This record gives sequence, C-alpha cells and structure tokens, in this order.
Amino acid sequence: MPKSDHILEALREIGARLKAEGLEGRILLAGGASMCLVHSARESTEDVDALYEPQNPITLHSFEVGEKYGWEPGWLNQGIKAFMDEDAPSELFVSFPGLQVFTVVPEYLLAMKLKAGRPESSDFDDAALLLVKLGLKSAEEAISVFAKYFNDDASINRALLVLESIFEI
Repeated sequence: MPKSDHILEALREIGARLKAEGLEGRILLAGGASMCLVHSARESTEDVDALYEPQNPITLHSFEVGEKYGWEPGWLNQGIKAFMDEDAPSELFVSFPGLQVFTVVPEYLLAMKLKAGRPESSDFDDAALLLVKLGLKSAEEAISVFAKYFNDDASINRALLVLESIFEI
C-alpha cells in the first residue's frame, strides 16, 4: 500500500527518468491519491488513480519505480479514465523536473466521491472531509456543487444516498 511520502518520491523518480530521456510528463491525480497527498485524509492509498498521456513512457517507469518499493505493477493506473473527464478542473499540485503533477479541484473530487458512493471504500469518509474543507453545511449545498459536474438522475440519486448517510437526514 503506497504511503504518501513514498508516492511523492516515486513520482519524483519517474520525472527524473523522463527528463533523462528528454521528455516532460503530466499526471492528473484523482481519487484516493488526491485524498492522501493533497488533502491529508490518510497516510496511504491502495493505488494511485491518474490520467496521463499514454504515449509517454510513464507506465513503464512506474513499473520499474514501483518494483523498488515492492508495489504491485498497477500502483499507478488509469482506471479512473472511465469515471473522469480528461478536462476535469484541476490545479498544479507539485512540479518535479520532468513531471508536473496536477490534482482535480476539491469540488470535482467531492462530486466524484459522491457519484461513486461505495460503502465498502472510504468514499463516505472522503466526502465528509471534503464537505468540511469546502464549507458545505447541507445536502442541498453539496448537491448544488455535485450538479455542476454530474447531473443525470442516477448519479444525483446515488449522491443523495451518500449525503443522507453523512448528514443523517
């Protein structure tokens, strides 16, 4: 299970490898990685969900770097692709030589956590933490933010179930 300080070192090393090849990379973090690294919600995460240019050798370097830490080959993965737009609102988190690391903005991360709403995961706890960070005090305020990004009925209904649990409505 990658710890936050090790994740940062691994990303720094991926950047150094890219730079040595004369390349520049860009990664957009989301999910548990953002919660762990950006929002200090926990010390580690199961994996690092990210989007990045597939033609860039980031994946190959992630396998090599991950092996050094004893991580599974998919520790850095693009599984989030199915749930997130590539043009999701983001901000620069950290820049290493050879690699810029962005993260989705907190509002979008909250919307993603509400949409996923997996009880067996940390989605509920993550959403609760983000609600506090964003100063949202009611389910109505949270749905207003959520609807900026996802506004189909199924997604809104799932978000409402998560919010009912958090706000004990």
